[in-house]
Formats: sequence, structure tokens, C-alpha cells
Amino acid sequence: MPVTKSGLPEALRNMISSVKSSKGTISKEEVEERRKALAHDTDGMMKARKRLNSLPDSPSEYPGMSNSQLSKATSEILDSMSPKTRNQCVARMKARAFNAGEVIIEEGAIGTSMYFIDVGHAIAVKNGKVLQSLASGDYFGEICFIATVTNFLERSGVRTDTRQMEKCVGCGIYRVASIQATEDCRCLELNVKDFMVVIQEDPAGLRAILGILSQVASRRSERAKSCTAQSAENEPVQRSSRDDLLIHRSASSELGVVRLPATSPEPSNTKGPRTSSESPTRFRPEFNQPGHSGRHACDMDLHKKGSSTPSKVPASVNPADNPFLHKYLKSKASCDLFDNLSERSRFHCFQAMNLVKFKAGECIVKKGSLGTTMYFIDYGKVNAVVEGKVAQSLESGDFFGEMSFLATCRKRIKESSETDSTHLRACDVVAQIDAGCWELTVEDFLNSLNSDLAGNREALRVLAKCAEKRRANIHRLESAKPGEPEPEPPAHIAARSKPAPETMEEIEYGVIHPLLPNRLSFTIHKDQGQTKVEIVKNRKLFFFSSTFHESYVPYCDDFGPVNLAAVYEFCKYMQEKLQDPRLANRQLVYYAERDVALRTNAAFLLGTYLIVVEQWTPEEAALAFASMGKRLFVPFRDATYQPPTFHLSLLDCLRGLKAAMTAGLFDYESFDVNRYLFLDNPAQYDLHQPCPKFIAFRGPDSQDARMLRPEAYSQIFHTLKVSAVVRLNEASTYDAEEFKKNGIRHYDMEFEDCTTPPAKLVDRFLSLCTSEKGVVAVHCKAGLGRTGTLIALWMMRKYQWTARDCIAWLRIVRPGSIIGVQQQYLVACEESMKKGAKLPEPEEVEKLLAGGSASKMAKQVELGMLNRRDR
Repeated sequence: MPVTKSGLPEALRNMISSVKSSKGTISKEEVEERRKALAHDTDGMMKARKRLNSLPDSPSEYPGMSNSQLSKATSEILDSMSPKTRNQCVARMKARAFNAGEVIIEEGAIGTSMYFIDVGHAIAVKNGKVLQSLASGDYFGEICFIATVTNFLERSGVRTDTRQMEKCVGCGIYRVASIQATEDCRCLELNVKDFMVVIQEDPAGLRAILGILSQVASRRSERAKSCTAQSAENEPVQRSSRDDLLIHRSASSELGVVRLPATSPEPSNTKGPRTSSESPTRFRPEFNQPGHSGRHACDMDLHKKGSSTPSKVPASVNPADNPFLHKYLKSKASCDLFDNLSERSRFHCFQAMNLVKFKAGECIVKKGSLGTTMYFIDYGKVNAVVEGKVAQSLESGDFFGEMSFLATCRKRIKESSETDSTHLRACDVVAQIDAGCWELTVEDFLNSLNSDLAGNREALRVLAKCAEKRRANIHRLESAKPGEPEPEPPAHIAARSKPAPETMEEIEYGVIHPLLPNRLSFTIHKDQGQTKVEIVKNRKLFFFSSTFHESYVPYCDDFGPVNLAAVYEFCKYMQEKLQDPRLANRQLVYYAERDVALRTNAAFLLGTYLIVVEQWTPEEAALAFASMGKRLFVPFRDATYQPPTFHLSLLDCLRGLKAAMTAGLFDYESFDVNRYLFLDNPAQYDLHQPCPKFIAFRGPDSQDARMLRPEAYSQIFHTLKVSAVVRLNEASTYDAEEFKKNGIRHYDMEFEDCTTPPAKLVDRFLSLCTSEKGVVAVHCKAGLGRTGTLIALWMMRKYQWTARDCIAWLRIVRPGSIIGVQQQYLVACEESMKKGAKLPEPEEVEKLLAGGSASKMAKQVELGMLNRRDR
């Protein structure tokens, strides 16, 4: 499908234009056809998603909108709550991204969510006609949402005014119009499950909301008539500053847009845990009953060909009658998988859940078996057992088995025949007493996922990250001991480290730290909930972030700095933000998480932008972040699990980047990021060029089928003008003749892994580099420690750099470079070079340190290298 310069599929862009220009003359068939095209246009969809972060979040920057559509709208449902309860609801909202032309709410869907538009613009559409425009700052979808909540409350035995309850149930739970994004949108979604957790602990707020709905129901008839007459004339319904789009179904199935009455209750405060979401979709086949199969023929036909309207649902069927759904809403469990599915796919999963009963002592999950199912405990208790010991107890409302389940799903999607530990159960799960568990199979989940690929982008991201989480789960269970609290996952699994207690106490979350006056600031948020509250509360500020500071892939306990591609792409990203004319009068606030590793990488990236684009010095950039708090950021470390004996500060890394720019090793304007990423790929070449003279790469291995052989490098080396290869590890790994017969000279200079080289070997290496006129490709086992050390020595002599400059630059270009004692060795070599003395011998440096054994560190680095390659 053709893609426009804006990154959107051409057909989809034309559809949006026709909707805007014709005010609703587009046919339902055409809308459905193009929506299907969107689902299959993965490339265009991802390009459109990439553009999302560049959009402003203020409707005043969208031309052609009337004042009644500006971001002054409010939600009286949220206004009826206490500030604390309202903030809890906002904090539970989930960010959802929608591409231009994508449907946010479908006509006929059950109203299980209400929305707040953070960025972008949308329209309400019924029968192909545009009824209303929605802008950044608007809420929509409350009426059906609260009607659905009321249905569940009624079946949960919540005591409320009976007359109010009857009127609210009468509001109808099905949408009677669709909400469609007319450009890339970011919305905050509050779902029924999270809302019920909060509101059930706020009786005053609940009564106020039911009062609002009962008044809406009383006025429905006359409102519906006026709105129907207005929509028949094809005129958009205009919104005042206190109106909101409240979509509901009247007895005549007509659209009603109602202005809510003002109320001023005094609800009590509440506090509740974060839970996962529930959002049934527009199609509702008969619900499962315990003990019966969750597969229905109608599940496979969510959309009939040639129809853009939802299937009709019998009025007698209610979502609260689904036993699994009812149990799930009452639980406090959280499941990222369900949170990130589209409404259609989520409901499909709920329909497919089967209740399976287990007797006390019966094994539910067997260690080592393939993770083809995940479970939700309906009643009873179960134990996770490792080597005969109870590692964890689970009870009603808990999920288990989802991590190996997700890894298996990912394996099926990739059509891979290989099975590793991430696909297998890490422990036995045994029923402690009689228990009933709702079971979801891989087949049913993948069918649900395939039913709405366009709407399941976030779920696919969850699958992509599941392997690392799975490894963390395996480590946690294997480390658990009876009677002891569960250990924390190792920091290296998620490339994150746990802040020290004093760090946590000194952080002031939400403080705006200026970088560029009135243009760019930095802040740290405690969690995603705080971010959402700040977005809703401070509409004059543009809060934004990215995944660039989360992109570091660790070997061991290392966590940064992020690589050169991330630096380049982040600088481009920041330029796009700051040069966007729609944001010319806005203050931009980049936020990072409380995790110390992530916020340190965020500071590093912002510092690189200030140096590369804004022409700051490294000292100026480092000082700006140092003034934010002495314990706010931590120094970087080497790629091992040993306690760090050498620290690389934020200033060191910024100086290393600046030194490379001064020496012409990094030119922002001409840098080829695609070339860098192609060579960087750990599953392929794992190769980097820190300076014109050298290439550092992972060692070939003819004995390991998973590693590249020497002949695989011959063509790329000729392209890169490599004249010689230097091997620093064992000669048994491959036959050097493989390089020689392709016209590439080969030299062996072996020394022990994770140690320092003898002075004679260094002299030989430097002499060889002088005699070789072409590029010299250097490798050891992983191409990190020994390789980086010798290249650093040449660069220190050639460019007159400090040891820290070299270590920093090499780690930015090739993460993980320079291991253990090699760091102190380079500092000692720097001092010798300044004095004109001989370089130190290995024992002169190593005797001063009490670090871990070289062989132990070498094994750690090798395993880290293999994990990165297999990601």
C-alpha cells in the first residue's frame, strides 16, 4: 500500500480528508474497507505510530477549530469526586495510541471505558455522518461507561438508591456512535475494573455519580429528539466549555448528547491498589459457563464481510452475567496482557476462558512442561513449588503461568521450532486445597490477537519483552526459600538497578528542572500514575518522554550509557519537538522514571543533545544535572556482576562524546545510523568502528553453530577496507587461513580474558597498526575487554585522550567495552604516557586490586554476550 510523506497509508489519508471535507458523506462500506487496509499495512501503521510523539497536545494548535472545541471541557463525573479519589482515577488511566482513521469507540460496543484526549483530534460518527468534533482536553464516553459500572454494581450487591439504580441501568450500556481519530491521537483510558476499585471505597462519590446519571435518564427523551433533528441536518453538535460527549442508547436507538448538571458532593477519600483492565467489545456471543468449552463458532465471526456495523446483541444478555468477567472485576489482580489488548480481543479472551477444577494436592502446572496455558484462580489456594519447597502461595484473584505462556505465544508467532527455558515452566504449581482456575490456551489467545492486529500493538510489545521478564521470574523462583520473602529480580534482567534508600528519600518527584529557559525542562515522576495526573492537571506544559533512555541491553549488571544510535536518534527526536511550530510557545518537559538507571540514561541523553545541538560544553551540561541533586544520578559501571571498582561519571561520558566530535570521529550531520544499526546487530556481525583505523567485533567461532564463521566476515571486511585481523583469544576457535585466502592478513596476540596485556604485546600491536595501511579488525571472545583495551591504548596515543575519554567513547560506540581491572590499567597507562615512561606490566596494576577472578568475569561476560545475541 502506498505511504504518504506523513507516514500514513495513502488510502487512509484520503479517507480522513474526505471525512473532514464532506462532513460525513463517506459510506460505511468505504470506512470498513479502509480500516481493514490499515490492519494489514504494518509498515504504514508503525510509521504513523512513530509520528505520534511529535504531535502537540493542545487543541489551540489545530487550525479551523471553534472556541467551543478548545481544551476547556471537563468531566462532571470526575468533578463529583474528592481530589484524592479523582487523582486515583486519573492515575489508573492507561495511555492508548490511535492512528489517524482508527476507531477509538465502536458503535454497538459495550461502554467499558471513558476517555480523555491528551493529544490529537477525533470525531463522533453515526451512519457515516459526522456528529461532533473532539479535541485535546476533551472527555468522552462516560454515560455508557457508568451504565456498565452500574450493571456490575447491581449484581455485586452494592447498596444504592433503587430508583437511581433503575434509571442508570436504563441509560444503556451500548455505544450508539463511533469515535474515530482524524489524526494520530493519544488518549488516557479509564476502564471499568480500575474505576470500580476506586469508587466502591467512595460511597459519597458513587451516590453523586448515580445522581448525575438518573438526571440524564430523566431528560433523555427530549434531548434525544433535539439531537436527532440536528444530526439529520448533518450539522456537528457544538460543545460548550462544560459539556461532554455522553453516548447512550435510548428506547428508539437514537443518539443522545446530554449536558450533565452541576453537582457539589463531598465524597470521602480512598486508596486502592493498581489493577488490570476489563473491556468487553461490541459483539457478545453467549457467555461461558463453568465446565463448558470457551470456544464458540460465533467467536470466529466478529466482523461480517461488507458490514461496518456491529452485530446486534440480545437485550437480555448482560456482560455482568459472564462468571469469569464478574470474578475478574472483583479481584485486585493485574495482568499486563489484558491491559494492552484491544477491547475486541480482550473480550474474545474472556469468552475463551474455561473453568477447570483441581483437587487438593493435584498438580496444575508441571515444571519443565511447555507453557501453553495461563490461569486465573477463581477459588481455593495453590502453591508454586521449587525442589519440594513452597516458593510462593497464590489465592483467589491471582494469575499464574503467564510468562512462559507469553514466551510460547511469541515462539508460535515467529514460527520457531526451537524451545528454550523461557518457554518452559520454572516450577510446579500444586493445589493446596480444592481449587478452580480459569484457563486460557495459546491457541485461543492467538486467535484473539489475530482478530484485531491493528488494535493490539501494545500487546505485541508485551510479547516482545516477555523473554527478559521470564528470566527474572525463573531467577526469583529458583532463589526463593521457605519462610523468607521473595528476592528481588536481578537488576541486569531489565537493565534497571534499585536505588539506594537514601536516594529514594532525597528525590522530589515532579519538580521541573529547567535546561533551556522557557523551552525545555526535565522532571522525574514516581510512576505512570503521576505522569497522567500531571498531563491532565498542567495543560500549559507539554510532558513527553521516549524509549531511548530505556534502550540499553545489558550484559550483566551494566546499565549504560545507551549506544551511539540512541544518542543520534534522540537528538533528532528532540530537534523535531523543539522545532515544531505548533509547540513554539510551549514549555516542553521531558520526564523519566524513578528507576535510577533509567533516569541516569535520560540525563545522559539530554546532556548529549545539549552538547551536539545546543553547543554546550560537557561541563555545562553535567553541572545542570548535578544541581538537581547529588544522589539523583549514579555513575556507570563495567559489564560484569562483580562489585564495581571503577566508576564512569555522567561528565566522563559527555567528555568522551565531545572528544570524538572534536577529533572528527562523530559528525552529527553525516552520521549513518542505519549502517551503525546493521553492523551493531548482536544476532549478526556485532561489529563497531570507534575510529577510522579500527573495527571491534565479536570473535568468529567455527566450532559453535550459533556463531558466525570467518568466511561470513570476508565480504563486509572488503567493503570496510579491512587489511588485517588481530585475534586476541584462543587460536582454536577458527582457522586463520579462512581470512588469509580472502586477502586479509591475520595476526595472533593472545592473552587471558579480562586481564591486561604485557608491555611487549602492546608494543607489537601498536607497531603492527602503524605498518598496516588499511583498517585493522580486532577481536577477542566477545570483542569487549581485551579488544577495547588495545584500541583504547592506540587512541590515547593518537588523539592525546585521557583514559576516561577513551573508555566513555568506546562504551558509547560499543557498549560493554573495557572490563574489570582493564579500567584501572588504562588510567595507569595514561600516567605513564604523560611521563614518557614504560607502560605498566599487568602485575603492577592487578596487585593493587582485590577484584574477582578473571575467569569468573570472563564467564559472566560470555553468558551476557550470548543472551544479547539470542534476544
